[in-house]
Order: sequence, then structure tokens, then C-alpha cells
Amino acid sequence: MRPDWYEYTPITQRPRFDWPHGARVAVVFTINVETWELERGLYQGGPEVLPFPLPDGAADVPNYGWREYGHRVGFWRIAQTLDGLGIPASCTLNALVPERLPALAEAIKERGWEYVGHSIRQSALLAHCPDRESERALIRESLDRLAQTMGAPPRGWLSTSVASSVHTPELLAEAGLDYYCDLCNDDQPYLMRAGGRTLVSIPYSIELNDYPIFIRGGHLPSGFVETVSAAFDTIYAESADGGRLFNIGVHPHVTGQPHRIGALRQILGYIKSQPGVWFASRGEIADWMLLRQ
Repeated sequence: MRPDWYEYTPITQRPRFDWPHGARVAVVFTINVETWELERGLYQGGPEVLPFPLPDGAADVPNYGWREYGHRVGFWRIAQTLDGLGIPASCTLNALVPERLPALAEAIKERGWEYVGHSIRQSALLAHCPDRESERALIRESLDRLAQTMGAPPRGWLSTSVASSVHTPELLAEAGLDYYCDLCNDDQPYLMRAGGRTLVSIPYSIELNDYPIFIRGGHLPSGFVETVSAAFDTIYAESADGGRLFNIGVHPHVTGQPHRIGALRQILGYIKSQPGVWFASRGEIADWMLLRQ
């Protein structure tokens, strides 16, 4: 099947798209703030640093410890880097994070950073739900638990591992959300219809992401700088024809490592130095899109 939530429109055949205040590129810096279980299961929700066979239910100590480094050190190193540059983050947030790791939730709230619905735990994939009702229940529980711990429900959703289903947009619209990030298919946001409502599609990036660059691709920090800066330079040049969206996705246990944080500081400093760059939240982008419709 082909999704019928939106129309296919080549970027070269669209009316000119403009951001507020004359911005050329809206940059969304995404920190994926997630939690895992110690025991090995069907899918842990991301790559492993030491991939070796373990039976289901066995303690996966090395990979758990690697991921937990992000909670204990990496997140804070990234936060200090952003504080120094004056750049906000948009945090995808497993609903269990504020319950298990309240200091992370408080740091997000203190900075006024946006948080985005991101299932209950990293291994709870919508694509694994056996039917529409179980998916609805997972979304509802995730939103309700975040509302309780963070003070308000999130306005949008990014599925864990970007693994949603044919039901997801309608269920998110039904839940009253404003934006959806799983469709990594464009360099501009766009409107889609699902469940009788308008959702704003704000594409995440599968490629401009530390998992494929560092862990799956094996690049050095210099390779991260080269890849992200090359992508940004292309997007920035193309923004002369209309506003563009640029998303960078990182994970605290990957980019928050001491040998990689300098690469993040370098690329964000470079992007910030360019005129017409707007470090935006997804909520701000959704508001702009809904205002324009």
C-alpha cells in the first residue's frame, strides 16, 4: 500500500516556502533521551557496542552499561555544550525516563527544552503491537505518563526506532497531537490528514544521526563533522529558493562520549555562525505550519 495521508509534491514544484523572521534554515537539534532494560529481549531499540549472542532474559551488562553512560555522563556533557552555545534541544523522551531518572527530566524542564512523545521504553515499538487497540493503548499510556511527570503531555511524537504502523498517524491525531516525525522523506515540513485532523509532518533524519554515522558507519569524529557540514552546506544553498528544515539526531551514550563531544561543538558552532539559521523547536514549526494553512 501507499500512504494516503499526504500528497506527493516534488520540492521543485511547490510554492515558495518561507520561515518566520526571514530565516533560511530551521535547525532542530534532537537528543534522544531513552531507557533500556538490563535483560536481553527481542529488540533493545538500537545498536549494540558489543554485539554477541545472549539468550533472551540474560543480563546484557556491557551494552546496558554503555547506554547508561549516557544517563550518568553523556547527557550532561551535551547539555553543557548546548548551554555554552545558547542552543536549545528538542528531546524525544521515553515515558519511563522521568520516573526512573528524574534528574534528566528536571534538566529538560529547567532549560525549557521541548519533549516529544517517544513510547514508554526504547524497546516498546509501535510496529510490534499486534493490533490497532494495543497500539492505541501504548500511545495513550506513554502520553499520560509524560503528562503526569512533566506537567503536560507532549504535542508530538517520534516512534522508537522510527518504527510505527499504518495506524499510527490516525491514533496520534485521535490523541490530539499536532505533529508526527516518523516520515523521514523531505527537507521541508508539510501538512497531512489523518483521523479527520491535520497533522504536521516534521521529518526526523535517519542519516544525520550518530547511530548510522558513528556506530553503524564506523566514522571518526572528523567524519561526523564532514558529513553533517556537507549536508548543511547543501541545504543552506538550496534555501535560497525557500526555507528548509535540518534535523540532527544524537544519543547521549554515543555523541556524549569524550572523544566525540568536540565534533558536536564544532559543527553546531559552524551552523550557528551562518546568517538566517533558526534553532527551532518542533512545536514552533508546527505552530508556523498550522498558522499558514
